Amino acid sequence: MEHRTPEPIAAVIASRVKAHRKRLGWSGDRLAEEMRRLDVRWTRGTVTKLETDRRDAVTVQELFALALALDVRPVDLLVDPAADEVPLTPAVTWPANRARAWLGERVVAVSVFPQVAAGSGAALSRPTRCRSAQWGHSTSSTTNPL
Repeated sequence: MEHRTPEPIAAVIASRVKAHRKRLGWSGDRLAEEMRRLDVRWTRGTVTKLETDRRDAVTVQELFALALALDVRPVDLLVDPAADEVPLTPAVTWPANRARAWLGERVVAVSVFPQVAAGSGAALSRPTRCRSAQWGHSTSSTTNPL
C-alpha cells in the first residue's frame, strides 16, 4: 500500500488532536471510545493513523466530533497557537491570527484601568483574549475599542 503525504491542514489537525489528547491524559483507545459515543466509528488504529500522518484527511464530521470529544472548539484543532502560519490549502498559507479571525475567533476588549471619575462611563481598554471556564479556550467579543 502506497503511503501518501497528508494535506498540510490534516497534519496540523493531527498534531493538535495528539496535543489535546495528551493534555487530557487519554490513550488512543479512550479517544476512539469517545468518538464512538458521538457515533463516529473510530478505533485506536484510526487515532494512530491520524497522529502518525498516515491519514490523508479528516472529514468535517470527524473534525466536529474530535472537537466535542476533546472539549475544544474546531478552530483549536485547525490552528496551532504556537504557529505563525496556517496552511489552508496546499497553495494558500495565512498568518495564524488572520486564519483565526477568518474562522470566527474575535478579540475581547477588557478594561485595564478603572473609570477615571465616577459616572464618566469611560474606561481605557485594550484587546486581549480571555479563557472560557466551560470550554477551556479563548472566547470572543469586541467592546469599547480604543
